[in-house]
Amino acid sequence: GQGEGEPLLQVNVTGGVVVSVVYKGENILGLPVATKNDFEFVLYPNPPAEQITAKYSLPKNNDVVFSLVDEKGSSVLLIEKKNELSGDHVLNFDLPSNLAAGNYFLKMTSGNSSVTKPLSIQ
Repeated sequence: GQGEGEPLLQVNVTGGVVVSVVYKGENILGLPVATKNDFEFVLYPNPPAEQITAKYSLPKNNDVVFSLVDEKGSSVLLIEKKNELSGDHVLNFDLPSNLAAGNYFLKMTSGNSSVTKPLSIQ
């Protein structure tokens, strides 16, 4: 039942500072938490014409990489933004004119986090 034994998640605070976060008996403080994304981005239009717009927001300064991959996982387009400042951004980019119609995925990576959005090209 509930309420017996060790708690699943235990946060230890000393002097107002979190000193450890114990999950299932292991201190996970400082480990990247895979389930939380530090940013979100939106794509439009989808399906796109020859140009696509990505709006995104960063919590802190970081490098940003956008990669467009096809259904087989092959990268067809790579856009790197170095030392992007925190805050809101809008990125417009042209799609390669030789891109075949089909389903693609646009992956945005920043720091340890990444978000992938489906994209259909007509």
